[in-house]
Amino acid sequence: MNEIQIVTLFDDSLSAAEKKGNLEHVIELFNPSNYLKQVHHICFRAEDNKIKAKIKNSGFTLHVLKTTRPFLPFLWVLLDFPLCLLQILYIVKKNKICLVRGYAPSYASFFGLLISRLTNLPFVVSVGGDHRLAMDLTGKYPVFNYRPIHRRIEEAVLRNADLVICPNLFSVHYVTKIGTLEKRTIIIPWSMKKDVFNFTYKDSNILLKSGIDLSKPIILYVSRLEKDKQVEVLFDAIPLIIKDYPDAQFVFIGDGSLMGFCKNRVCELGISKNTYFLGYQNQEIIKYCIKQVTLVWIPMSGLVILESAAAAKPIIAFDIEWHSEFIENNKNGLLVENRNYEKLAEATIALLKDRELANRLGNMAYKTLKEKYNPVELDRMQVVAVLSVLKLKKKLNFDTDVFNEDKQENRH
Repeated sequence: MNEIQIVTLFDDSLSAAEKKGNLEHVIELFNPSNYLKQVHHICFRAEDNKIKAKIKNSGFTLHVLKTTRPFLPFLWVLLDFPLCLLQILYIVKKNKICLVRGYAPSYASFFGLLISRLTNLPFVVSVGGDHRLAMDLTGKYPVFNYRPIHRRIEEAVLRNADLVICPNLFSVHYVTKIGTLEKRTIIIPWSMKKDVFNFTYKDSNILLKSGIDLSKPIILYVSRLEKDKQVEVLFDAIPLIIKDYPDAQFVFIGDGSLMGFCKNRVCELGISKNTYFLGYQNQEIIKYCIKQVTLVWIPMSGLVILESAAAAKPIIAFDIEWHSEFIENNKNGLLVENRNYEKLAEATIALLKDRELANRLGNMAYKTLKEKYNPVELDRMQVVAVLSVLKLKKKLNFDTDVFNEDKQENRH
């Protein structure tokens, strides 16, 4: 066991991951294969105190910062900002931290950048995509919900990080456009759960219970019902599809601020009998539903592309963001022009007509995922990236043989 201890910072609550059934997986992402002696994760949300007892990973320690949570922004700067900074400094000094890592270039990572400068520790930040694209679509910004301030913080984090870890080439373009030196970026695809290909579940009747007929075509959307996911575009495609396939069923899993709009739009278009809203569901139920459906719609993806590929389901995605880096049109899925609901309807009808093509695309998506997203290799890449920064700063040597397949099996 090496002696490396790092600090990680993330805006989002671990309670949200626990609600989704992803807590264990998220912790594994912070400390891949438990290679590091200890990851000290900094949380800014009081509700995360409730999940401390649920964390069983010996290589992960959760620190929930004490804050006054003032309502006015200037009071936050005067009170909570220095209070949080001092608490993080104490954790860093007490535990002999050797690297600081942020997730997403927002206020949590900004604290990480400041800590790295105050302590002369290397600073690494991970991005999940073009954060500006998502925020501009919703009009919501994490820092005081004020675009100029958030942009300045984002720029400071990305321009000053020793390494920016990107999941795809699209994200590299995003960070370099902001001012990150390309030599300080590295592409490491998203790491999937170790059981991503396991679709053995407890009995679930959520689809049947919702009135969905498993013998008829089912088109699935899984994500938040928000503007940044472009879900509102999908409903205009449904009337065009049910002209040819009146028994087609359209299932929407997820919750969000557009739920009311979506339900009203369904009524306006007269497609209520074909459309089902299942609301928020945990990861186990989502995987079950993906396995049962005919095909998956992805207007703007997170990990849904990969989860659908793991189930060998045919995917139709808008040609935007990183989608074309995973999907080769007509080879392992279909790409249609962004926000073009007519093209989306045409592609859906084509796959419903040609089930052999649909099956071939789904199987090829599965093969692509198997080849490009090996969990052990992605763990190794994450750790090697962090160690490379430490080597540059400290001139140290580390053994990463633990990520050899044979040794990995022995560890588990």
